[in-house]
Amino acid sequence: MIRIARLLTALAVTGGLAAPVASVGAQNAAQTIAVAPFNVHQARGDSRDFQGVGSALADLLASDLRAGGARVVDRAAMRRTAALQPATRDGMLGREGAVASAKMLGAQRVVYGGFTADAAGNVRIDARVVNVGTGAVEFSERLQGHGDEVLALLHQLASRMATGMSVT
Repeated sequence: MIRIARLLTALAVTGGLAAPVASVGAQNAAQTIAVAPFNVHQARGDSRDFQGVGSALADLLASDLRAGGARVVDRAAMRRTAALQPATRDGMLGREGAVASAKMLGAQRVVYGGFTADAAGNVRIDARVVNVGTGAVEFSERLQGHGDEVLALLHQLASRMATGMSVT
């Protein structure tokens, strides 16, 4: 599990995924998207194994969406505004907090979600796209696989989200 966290963090720092996703539709390319840090859930007790994974996932997803032609809010600004939001009962960033953060930054949509890993090395990534103006979930996706596949899962997620966001 530590390998997954280190790999994601290193890739986020060095520039993300190389392959671009399909371009976001022309109608929505003018819209700005904010990507909130992902909430991290783990079956194991040592949270240090996953330190930085939520931000790394958001950084990589934002880079992939940007490479596909989307206008994405600066990640550092999003991290700062998300940190100011009240947490849910379980200490996570909820839909209201993600929407409020994106609204502060002038985004029309926000992507937020969660990352789950178990002791067997299985991972799951859940993500939602929320319309900041209405608060409605426009698109959601859940991907599962093994920890060694997390980068491919993230690229697949970015591609599906870009496609889903072009649907009005």
